[in-house]
Amino acid sequence: MSLPLSHLLQRGRQHLGPFLGRVLLPSLALTVLQIFMISLWSEESNYVSIFKGLIQWDSHWYLGITRRGYQFVGFDKIAYEQSNVAFFPGYPLAVAGISRLLSVDPELGLYLTAQLFCWLMWVYLFLFYCKWQIPPLWQALASLLILVYPTSFYLCVGYSESLFTASLLGFLYWSIHWDRPLLMLLAGIHGLAMSATRIVGLPVALIPLLNLWSGSRRWLWTVATVSLALLGGLGFFSLLSASLWTLGSLHGNAVLLWPQLCQLPGHCSSAHLYSSLFYWSLAIPVFLF
Repeated sequence: MSLPLSHLLQRGRQHLGPFLGRVLLPSLALTVLQIFMISLWSEESNYVSIFKGLIQWDSHWYLGITRRGYQFVGFDKIAYEQSNVAFFPGYPLAVAGISRLLSVDPELGLYLTAQLFCWLMWVYLFLFYCKWQIPPLWQALASLLILVYPTSFYLCVGYSESLFTASLLGFLYWSIHWDRPLLMLLAGIHGLAMSATRIVGLPVALIPLLNLWSGSRRWLWTVATVSLALLGGLGFFSLLSASLWTLGSLHGNAVLLWPQLCQLPGHCSSAHLYSSLFYWSLAIPVFLF
């Protein structure tokens, strides 16, 4: 029997208050604090110049993909510097969509997209706090540690870290509800964005399979969730491999894509290691609880 509309509205109001006070407002406060800190440390006079100043290094690769798509002109050193096939499509697609929606230049869209998904990351983090019933003091301390963590700077610049972290937390959060098919579908959508953004999203997408070991009877929905989550990364590899193989065949040479995708342009510094540790540190509590 369906519930009366008044009863549904009453239940909605009961959940809306705690959500606003414990999730939405704290996440917005941290997002505004990040924007304020960026403007405080910048030497520019207006926000547009400040935000565009955050477009550096790998941001230009993402900007090129957003504007011109993927390009591949060869594996030699000079040509390789002109190829952008090492970067996953999740973030450039999000930038293109948000830039068109807001009618802004993709260069500004890089920052706006990163900041939007950074806010979504905070939302999911506070949802985990509520689910685990973390005391407010510990919530504040944990959030402060993430805020001042050195490589958390990448969450609000023109990089894909914020999109990946938000989709990762969303995937883990909704995957917990393995007995509710619609929420598992929502987890799969987050997983698709996750694996389409970073290659590490592919092994993380297999986490819902652990539900099968706990005696879950929703095996069909679990497998469907994992398949959908894997689709972003595997689809990118498949389409790009097929395109480059066709390109190589036209020139009489077999193009091998897989070894080259493991070599990212630029340098590998300790920041990349710290970023990876940061991602996995967010995922560890899910296994412990």
